[in-house]
Amino acid sequence: MRDEDLFARDVLGGPFTLCPATGDRATALAWLDPAWGAVGIEGVVPKGSEQRYLPGKRTWIRVRSRMTTEVIIAGATGAVTSPASLPPARYDDTGRLRLIARTTPLPAAVRRDLGGRLRAAGPDHPWHGRRFSAGWGTRGDLDHTPVLPELVSGLISDTAIGGGRYRRPVRFLRLREDRQLPVRHQCQMPNPTALTANQISRIVSHQSHLKSNLTLPGSTLPSK
Repeated sequence: MRDEDLFARDVLGGPFTLCPATGDRATALAWLDPAWGAVGIEGVVPKGSEQRYLPGKRTWIRVRSRMTTEVIIAGATGAVTSPASLPPARYDDTGRLRLIARTTPLPAAVRRDLGGRLRAAGPDHPWHGRRFSAGWGTRGDLDHTPVLPELVSGLISDTAIGGGRYRRPVRFLRLREDRQLPVRHQCQMPNPTALTANQISRIVSHQSHLKSNLTLPGSTLPSK
């Protein structure tokens, strides 16, 4: 029985959903537009048209959409003089400084550079005494030290966002010394029509393995 028939007969329903499939590479590349993240599409899954899903085995390839964005450095884990990772933030529409993510572990060179720039904040910092979850869906607390929110950095992430927070760790790219504060909260995905060809090109370029993955024979499915 086809998947469509299972849904038509109410055998399957939410939280499951049907995703379109294509054998056209250009269409699959269009599905990697991060604007699809607003409706839960986080990338594509290249697979053979007759290839069955095998539980517990990595036989299908998942290619996630990637996007770059800018955030405020408002805290640090580990020593401020050599931060292990960062809890990025943005100001929301009410002026509140909101935690929106956590970076992956920082490279040694970045730790040294930031260690000479970050300044520990006092009790007037909006995060003073606040506790945050260590990660999406976890119960542990994030052990962090608030720092003065005076540096802007670029980061790269996938499009999985829930409740205004990135669900997976993001990767620090570089400081943006050319950008001025404040960085407003913009965790909603951009409208597809607002993306320029150059922006889409930059997003696709972050998928270093994209070309080889999307030349596999058979169907290519958006991944929820």
